[in-house]
Amino acid sequence: MKLLCFLCCFIFFVPGKYRVMFAQEVFEYKTDDLADSSHIHGLISYSSKIYKRLPDSAIFILYEALDQSRKTQNRNGIISSLLGIGISLMEKKEYKLSKAYFDSAYLYCFIGPKPNDRQLVSLYNFRAALYTSQGDNPSAIQYYYLALKNMDRFADTSLLTTLYSNIGGTFMLLDQQQKALFYLQKGISLATKINDREMLGNLYNNIAMVYQNKGAYTDALNYFNKAAYYYGRLKLNKYMQQVYYGIGRNYLLQDSVDKALNYFILSMNTDTVAAGGYSPLLQGIGGAYFKKGHLEKSEQYYKAALSVCENQSLINDRLTIYSTLAKIYTRKKKYQSANEYQLAYSELSDSINNINRLEAVNRLEVKYR
Repeated sequence: MKLLCFLCCFIFFVPGKYRVMFAQEVFEYKTDDLADSSHIHGLISYSSKIYKRLPDSAIFILYEALDQSRKTQNRNGIISSLLGIGISLMEKKEYKLSKAYFDSAYLYCFIGPKPNDRQLVSLYNFRAALYTSQGDNPSAIQYYYLALKNMDRFADTSLLTTLYSNIGGTFMLLDQQQKALFYLQKGISLATKINDREMLGNLYNNIAMVYQNKGAYTDALNYFNKAAYYYGRLKLNKYMQQVYYGIGRNYLLQDSVDKALNYFILSMNTDTVAAGGYSPLLQGIGGAYFKKGHLEKSEQYYKAALSVCENQSLINDRLTIYSTLAKIYTRKKKYQSANEYQLAYSELSDSINNINRLEAVNRLEVKYR
């Protein structure tokens, strides 16, 4: 009996305030049919190498792996294929469809023999990421804790480090900064132990964001520089974009507008394609121009950010943008446009509050059922 594994390195950028790295996730399966399993493994493995650049091609390949897995009744191959499709759809920001594939993978985990613990942890991990991407951080925390609970059944320091990073980052989004620091520091301890320099860069970047949220800008800058040190040594320029953005935001929050703008532009120039779809960076540049009184440029960047938010269903970012556009148009004395964006802000805010109330009622109903 042959043991095969699929290693997938997935990087997930949470819109708004922080970035989370999912380190290597391991999908293992056993099979007696080595020819079929090798073919399936090859398809899944190849898709894991291209899904960020070519998500549609990765999905096409994974459908083939899924078809072959079903024909050979390879349950674990089916789960890995479904999970891979879900991850690739997340890369395309197709979150509803991504959730459908994660749900299917979850159901297959409980068909037949005892589910693979690593697969369960991976599913909980990515499902949590899906909730975070849609701004539902309380649900994300629940799934991260489920992943953490299942980690008791096997040892994987790298995966545990990833979970600590993700949990810490999500608590940061929930504005529970001390809890965030607790988990991020646990991640630092483990990443140092296994000498995972890339993860150290990610963790330091997240800790920098925590201190930034606490208003400790000097500490934040120190941690951004630590993250830059590791990314620089590994020549991970695509992650440096996030560091430059973070430093720019750090200066903007201190009203050092010119320094902020310099770092925002540096972030954009690091990867212009990715920057065009990164709402926080576009908002940062727009905010800097707003503070400088350059209203036309500010409007341009905020509208670009709004387009990204609408395409990616980033509700909380849309609130901020509606509010700022209303201020921009008020300054430009375009009061009708200002009123339209203020109304859009109020309607979206009411919608969010209604959803939150409904979710709170549902949680109470489940609790006392």
